[in-house]
Amino acid sequence: ARADDDEPVMFPLSLLLTEFHFVCVDRDQTFRVVSRLNEKEVHREALPLHALPTARGMRAGGGSVKVGYVRGLVKDELKDTLWLYTDSAVYEINVVAEDRHAWKLYLEKGAYELALEKCKTAAQRDTVWSAQADHYFGRQKYALAAKYYGQSLRSFEEITLRFISIGERRALR
Repeated sequence: ARADDDEPVMFPLSLLLTEFHFVCVDRDQTFRVVSRLNEKEVHREALPLHALPTARGMRAGGGSVKVGYVRGLVKDELKDTLWLYTDSAVYEINVVAEDRHAWKLYLEKGAYELALEKCKTAAQRDTVWSAQADHYFGRQKYALAAKYYGQSLRSFEEITLRFISIGERRALR
């Protein structure tokens, strides 16, 4: 397969899907994580090919364990854990707060309901409601705009002046 610019497409050695990310190891032993929501790379790490120091070896000034080449990634669906395996070892990949930016990425796409589902704080919900209200206001859907402004923390005076300045008083009822 070839990309649009005639560069060869490099397929990963191994690929996993999580709810929000593609997790892959490339053939050059690079571990990468790419967002499924905006297709941006969020993590990249060159994996060691030969040896990692052991905990005992780090304290004593020596000692290492041979890692070998990465052979693949697997996902335990029951425990929702990710594993990387090499020629000689198996490593658990710790996934922490994978969804922490999901609300913002959904908001950027205009997927307001999905954004609200992923909000964890009142400030995040306020940001989504304000953006949703601005969206409807810009499309002259004033009743919907008023509904979401009413859920936001924007001041009553600011919202009222905005509607009055365009002669739209019906939405204020």
